Amino acid sequence: MGDIRYAIRSLRKQPVFTSIAVLTLTLGIGANTAIFSLLYRVLLRPLPYRDADRLVFVWNTYPLMGLPQASVSIPDYIDRKTQAPAFEDATLFTMRSVNLTTQGQPEQLRALAVTPSFFTTLGRRPFIGRGFQDDEAQPGADKYAILTYATWTSHFGADPSIVGRDIRLNGESHRVTGVLAADFELPATEIAVLQPFAFTAEQMSDTGRGNEFSQMIARLQPGATIEQANAQMKTIVNRNLERLPARRAFAVSSGFGGYAIALRDQLVGDARAPLYVLQAGVIVLLLIACANVASLLLMRATGRYRELAIRTTLGAGHRRLIRQLLTEGLVLSALGAVAGLAVGWAGVRGLVALSPQQIPGMADVSLNPAVMAFTMTLAVITGLVFGLVPALTVLRGSNMSTVLKEDSARGSAGKRTGVTRSALVIVETALALVLLVGAGLLIKSFSRLHEVNPGFSSDRVLTLQLALPATRYPDAGARRAFWAQLLERARALPGVAAVGLTSNVPFNGNVSSGSYSIVGYVP
Repeated sequence: MGDIRYAIRSLRKQPVFTSIAVLTLTLGIGANTAIFSLLYRVLLRPLPYRDADRLVFVWNTYPLMGLPQASVSIPDYIDRKTQAPAFEDATLFTMRSVNLTTQGQPEQLRALAVTPSFFTTLGRRPFIGRGFQDDEAQPGADKYAILTYATWTSHFGADPSIVGRDIRLNGESHRVTGVLAADFELPATEIAVLQPFAFTAEQMSDTGRGNEFSQMIARLQPGATIEQANAQMKTIVNRNLERLPARRAFAVSSGFGGYAIALRDQLVGDARAPLYVLQAGVIVLLLIACANVASLLLMRATGRYRELAIRTTLGAGHRRLIRQLLTEGLVLSALGAVAGLAVGWAGVRGLVALSPQQIPGMADVSLNPAVMAFTMTLAVITGLVFGLVPALTVLRGSNMSTVLKEDSARGSAGKRTGVTRSALVIVETALALVLLVGAGLLIKSFSRLHEVNPGFSSDRVLTLQLALPATRYPDAGARRAFWAQLLERARALPGVAAVGLTSNVPFNGNVSSGSYSIVGYVP
């Protein structure tokens, strides 16, 4: 404690030096804290599912058509769940829009239709109530729903008695069977409610094999591998093509198949390499900050050479002086870490606001205990790094008694510290050059990406998403009449040049496919 008190008093005597050093460390540690928060949330943290390493996404693929990853049809899901021994369990889910009516006001929300096996596959349960049962996922059955934690708190005041009561979705009553925990992560973003995924007889028949609008997650058997699952799915495809000659020509020409990919790899996608590069960049930035602070401490220690000589004469050994200089470095790094946490928190908020939705988990990035521990560890390491350099440089081989007698400390110390400062400058310059080159290449890549022509102009284009309640629009004819009237009235609005309808807007990440057949024609 005495070393700490002395270090604080010493640093307070030089407020300009202390402020510059702390500010430098704040920027370096803060940048590392912010990026590590993102890195931990996306890549390093354990996924909140039981035995998450056994969970895989399962996709269809048409490589010869340039479609390496496609959604899964209901028949393909049923085949793989029941015929692939490598799968212990599996679930199918699809996104849809619903209108939730509370206090007479409808609100459009995103829903996830899931099979009853959703919870057993993921190894999680609602923290209030229960999941869906098999008889609740049948056409014509009563309507049921499970609320996410966010919807439960924002729309129903976190009232636990909502379980067992009815809510209105798309104008119909749905019995709430459960509420998801706050940390229950769904395989889709901004989901407000879950519904049972009911399959019709036509959807489950062979005619539904080309209607691919859903996603599949499976749980591998203990000891099973992704390679085994892929081989079994290939066997299933070949078996189906033998009994379905009408699909064989298209399947061969498109390279149709199925494959599994680890859940984390699917969620992370292409974000892994950029995140590691970004973390490496801010580490280089921190090294530059350490070199700068080491230079400042070296200059400060040189100026205190006579003070150190006097303390040596009074009985302080080299180890005692080195410990004191290291303590000053650790105090500076601690101050930088505290301020760096604030900068890191602001950086996290900025990353969340600016990041694309394709990066998984961005909305949930926070300064959690793991990030706090990383920041504290970083502070200790940086304090030791930039504190040890001046301590060893100034005190190495010095005869403090001779220094005190000859009063030549500054001259003798200058030769050693000059070499060290020159080395630090070279290191700083090299690291800065690496950062500049990397930043230049990154800016060039962004510039090229910005110049890519997407094939359309988004200027003066507005989008609107609507979900029609089934009670008011029960069939395709009623829905077509509504859309036709909507188009007609929208075109009549002043200032409107053109109006159109689409199932998906460009680049929203949703891809679905369908199939058609010519009656009487067998390819």
